[in-house]
Order: sequence, then C-alpha cells, then structure tokens
Amino acid sequence: MRRYEDGFGNVAHLVTSMRPHTFLQLSVESEVETHLTDPFASEMIYRDFTYQPGVTDVTTSVAQVVEGRQGVRRYRSRLP
Repeated sequence: MRRYEDGFGNVAHLVTSMRPHTFLQLSVESEVETHLTDPFASEMIYRDFTYQPGVTDVTTSVAQVVEGRQGVRRYRSRLP
C-alpha cells in the first residue's frame, strides 16, 4: 500500500495487486471535515434533491447540481 497526497491535498492510498485474483476485500475508515457555513445544507440536499443515476459525474459543477436538483448521492454525513 502506498500513501500519497492527491491533487486536492487529501491523503490517499494506492493498493496494487499484480497477481490475478477473483476477489479483493478492503476495509477502511475515514473522517471527513467540512467547512459548511450552513450545517443544515446536507440535510436539505437529502430532502430536496432527487436520486438519479447518470445525470452527474466527477465533472459536474455544484451549480449544475443545484440547478437540476438531481444526481447521485455518493456520500452522506451525519450531523451531530
């Protein structure tokens, strides 16, 4: 496993297996820190946005997501 910093400054890990395999299981834990000015924004997204596969991808801007109010929910954080 190789640890590195990605282009956004996040710590990332790379796992490479050169041997053929039919199954690989990884267990991970992470901690996410956000700097939201409105702590209820996350709940608003889950309440008001529609889950719709295929309408967003990694190139979709936040403005496009807000305008369309639909996309794929990739992550969910818990509010305290």
